[in-house]
Amino acid sequence: MTTGAGSDAGSEAGKVRLEVPGEGGPAQLTALRQWLVADSALRGRVDWERRPPEPGQMGGVLDVLSVVVGGGGLTALLTPLCNWVASRRGSARVVVEHDGRRIEIDVKRAADPVAAARELLAAAREPGRE
Repeated sequence: MTTGAGSDAGSEAGKVRLEVPGEGGPAQLTALRQWLVADSALRGRVDWERRPPEPGQMGGVLDVLSVVVGGGGLTALLTPLCNWVASRRGSARVVVEHDGRRIEIDVKRAADPVAAARELLAAAREPGRE
């Protein structure tokens, strides 16, 4: 699924996982899901993902969003995601994972969704990564 090094950040398709770390994470993740499903390009592509239960737990926790990105690629997701982060008060941040690569979107990174998509794709090309 990985494209060549010179490809556009918006062309990468696949499954993306989103987490909102910190206090209030579950409520913030619910708000993020509502924001994303309101975007016509993402409608029907956003779902809850259950994390496997820890030892001693009865069931998994719904603390991750799974988003299938298609033709618009990562930029189609990161644009509304960055808009959501920028609209939050305080220090909202979202951990984005795609194809084994992770970045954290905070208010500073939210200013440029295309650069965030490129950074996420570039993480796979860092030395020491497979």
